[in-house]
Amino acid sequence: MMLRRTEKKWCAAVLWLAVMLLTGCGGQAPESTVGRTLASAESEALSEAETARETEKIYVYVCGAVAEPGVYPLSADARVQDAVRMAGGFTEEADPEALNLARRLSDGEQIRVPTWEEQEQAASGSAAGPGLVNINTATAEELMTLNGIGQAKAEAIISYREREGPFSSIEDVMQVPGIKEAAFLKIRDHITV
Repeated sequence: MMLRRTEKKWCAAVLWLAVMLLTGCGGQAPESTVGRTLASAESEALSEAETARETEKIYVYVCGAVAEPGVYPLSADARVQDAVRMAGGFTEEADPEALNLARRLSDGEQIRVPTWEEQEQAASGSAAGPGLVNINTATAEELMTLNGIGQAKAEAIISYREREGPFSSIEDVMQVPGIKEAAFLKIRDHITV
């Protein structure tokens, strides 16, 4: 009989201990402590993600009116201005306003810095070469030289490429809101990437 009472006491002690462990020793942590712990964990995760992004490398080709054209490694969060700086900066002939210097870069991208003269020729429609408008680098004014592309569509194209990165093919322009197949067919022979 003595053994059974001991067994009952032992079972009760184990059960009590299990309840205490499961409920946090009889009490719960204050909400502010839980909130701080979660906020701290989120902050650490964001910090780690930012550090990983900073150490991740992308490669971009910078050409045109820069001091030292070439392929440069940059951090994954680099901007156009960082790529131009790596290439030795603008030459005297460069038109820095032709580029969005704050735009984020993506791996494998080409950044072509046009000259003032090239910009003037493009604006007057007498640019040398095939006369194609590069939808990855064109200004709103250049895009508006295309048949059926007005101010709103030009701004939509620029907004889309700044948000999503450069277009991989000319057909990708149909992903821009307001540009469907009919509009694409009007401009496809006049655009490039």
